[in-house]
Amino acid sequence: MRRALNFYRRAKEKENFSAYMRGIMQNQLTHILRMANKELGFKLLDYMEEVLESFISEDKLANLREGLDFHTTAKEFTHKGTFLNTNPGSIAETNFYKATASVDDEGVDALLDLSLALIFVHLQLIDDAYKYKVQIEHIYGVVNRFKAKQTSIERTFEIDEEADFWDGKNCAVINLHSVNLDMRKTIPLLIARKVYNAHKRYNNERSLNMIVDEAHNILSKQSFRESEDWKDYRLETFEEIVKEGRKFGVFLTISSQRPNDISETIISQAHNYFIHQLINEKDLLTVGNAVSYIDKITEESIPTLPVGTCIFSGIATPMPLKIRITELPEHKKPESRTLKFADLLAPPALQL
Repeated sequence: MRRALNFYRRAKEKENFSAYMRGIMQNQLTHILRMANKELGFKLLDYMEEVLESFISEDKLANLREGLDFHTTAKEFTHKGTFLNTNPGSIAETNFYKATASVDDEGVDALLDLSLALIFVHLQLIDDAYKYKVQIEHIYGVVNRFKAKQTSIERTFEIDEEADFWDGKNCAVINLHSVNLDMRKTIPLLIARKVYNAHKRYNNERSLNMIVDEAHNILSKQSFRESEDWKDYRLETFEEIVKEGRKFGVFLTISSQRPNDISETIISQAHNYFIHQLINEKDLLTVGNAVSYIDKITEESIPTLPVGTCIFSGIATPMPLKIRITELPEHKKPESRTLKFADLLAPPALQL
């Protein structure tokens, strides 16, 4: 994937990007249609179809293989009876080769960056397959995951090379309210990794505090929507920040209603805790194990804490403190209060 993306970057730097891409496709088709391996040849033509489908109509896509066959005895592709390895000039007469003429500036400009990147992933795969005989089945699983997330990524991200993440301010708020569950785990990972690595270059000249609200959605140790490798990478990224970040001036603040769902490593590395009412037995056990300097009486009072009251415990205080949080003014309160059904059931006021 890294080589494919570098391939895409190099191509984008060319003076005539569409002509360069068209030349790559034509060159690869020439290699494919002169292959002696029938199975691999047809598989690579499948990938070339996926490349061309962004530029041609469905009718042309359905007719790409018209007149194309493979002669098993001679081990050559044929087009309308002409052997293509023996007569490579005839390759230009195939519908595949003719379809590359549709790869022009207009067609390229109509595609988003991610779609173009996916095209170059296929082109890189085709190049590797006929040059190095790679295990396509192992690689294409990654491509399929790329394709599965493509729609969500394109709907969520807008690529702007000139944009500044901080926009000249010292605070950035990322609202994940309208994104799906996949993106709700992916976006924090990407942003945290990018911002963390960028911050380390400042050599302790400034500090960075990442605040993760509803952390059980982002730092959960169980996930049925992502592979084990991706889940491990997501957790390892935040675990590295919470374990190693402090020496770079990076700190993590997390807020969650379900501490039991969060990675034990992240919970145990916290220095200070604001513990509001918790009732679930597993959540209470997690807090009890993580906060070693909380006494039994204080721990038993957690399920009965009133709204707005919490127990503050950690290295910032010599003993656990029960404190009441000052309520925010009405115009500054977040829209997170419990819905009052009485307001919904109340009859509408008469309009005079």
